[in-house]
Amino acid sequence: MRRSALRMTATIASAVALLALPACSGSDDEPAGSDTTTTSAASSDTTPTDEATSSDGAAGDSVTGSGYSIAVPSGWEDVTELAKQSNSQADIAVAEPQTQGEFRTNFNVVTPTPLPDGVGDDELADQAAKELESVTNSEVTPLDVTVDFDGANALGQTSKTTTQGFTITITQYLLVHEDQIFATTLTYDEKRADEAMDTLAEIADSWTWDVS
Repeated sequence: MRRSALRMTATIASAVALLALPACSGSDDEPAGSDTTTTSAASSDTTPTDEATSSDGAAGDSVTGSGYSIAVPSGWEDVTELAKQSNSQADIAVAEPQTQGEFRTNFNVVTPTPLPDGVGDDELADQAAKELESVTNSEVTPLDVTVDFDGANALGQTSKTTTQGFTITITQYLLVHEDQIFATTLTYDEKRADEAMDTLAEIADSWTWDVS
């Protein structure tokens, strides 16, 4: 049980660690005022351009993960290979194109891990909140699940942090499907919350299980 619990923690922590991998602003400045995983993972050494320099695939394509797939949101790019360069736990990652002076909204899923025996929603939610709070150093708020990931049981949470001069919102959904935990993370500038939530709904609507 102890080992299984540690694997569950690692899944959640990896999702948090990935949340800023494809997220670049147009600034060359180092992240200010924080040494969290979020800021240290930000690709501040990447020079943004008007072109999709880090794209692995075109918008409109589907991206296949471990037992599921999603459609790349309209105008977004598949940046899975970029994410995997920084974290081997990356399963899939998609992001909007880089824009000078703006934080790059992105979504990722880490490689799923087994749900430990006897762990229910309350314990899973509590562990996820602790992991996220340890990164953002901010309050973690539970979320009502308003999106449907192809019928999976989902637990939602959100928190805020700062990186590269931006106030960033991290929204996570932990999906439980066939006794596996799928940790998903959407990261975005708080000023663009409505746009980000529309994109999350688009991703959730396209989510399909049991992809061969």
